[in-house]
Amino acid sequence: MPLPSRPRYVALDPEHDFLKRMEFPRSDEELLYGLSRSPFALERIRCARELASRGDNRIVAALLRSLRTDRFWGVRAAAAASLGEIGRRSGGLSDRIAAAASEQHTRVRHAVIWALGWIGDDAALRRLKRAVATETSSFNVGLALLGIARAGRSGAFEALQAEVGRETHRDILRSLIFEGMAKLKDARALPIFLEHTHPRFRNGR
Repeated sequence: MPLPSRPRYVALDPEHDFLKRMEFPRSDEELLYGLSRSPFALERIRCARELASRGDNRIVAALLRSLRTDRFWGVRAAAAASLGEIGRRSGGLSDRIAAAASEQHTRVRHAVIWALGWIGDDAALRRLKRAVATETSSFNVGLALLGIARAGRSGAFEALQAEVGRETHRDILRSLIFEGMAKLKDARALPIFLEHTHPRFRNGR
């Protein structure tokens, strides 16, 4: 389509109305514009996730801004996930991501905890341990413990073991703890696993 000048931003099917497989490469400038200015939440999510493969300071700043201020929690969660991927490559983002997630929607905190677990540096581990102690969502506590296990540092098994006795709805926390223990491949987990095959742990106990 002929235009008088190069457009600042182009979106194809911004509301995802059509089932498709699409390759639509866009510049950093287009994605940043779409992240901050698109009226379509799904398009802002798409821009946030596509920016995960980039990572200069301008992109990090834009994603942090979206994490703090976007009006839809799904966009904020997508920004957190992308920052986690960038942070794993470049480091130094854990505290900035965690600080931006203060008092956020539960699902945004979920994405931030996932991002911290993906990064796995010292700052991320400090934040994950804090989440275990303070997070109100049992699922998010389990995700934080899973991130600690994934990092595989000294004391990881003990951190998971300390929370095994915590009761949660449908045993979601214990399930994630067991997944983390399996990742650690620590023989000390075997008697814990065997104990929880006892009939008294049936029906969510």
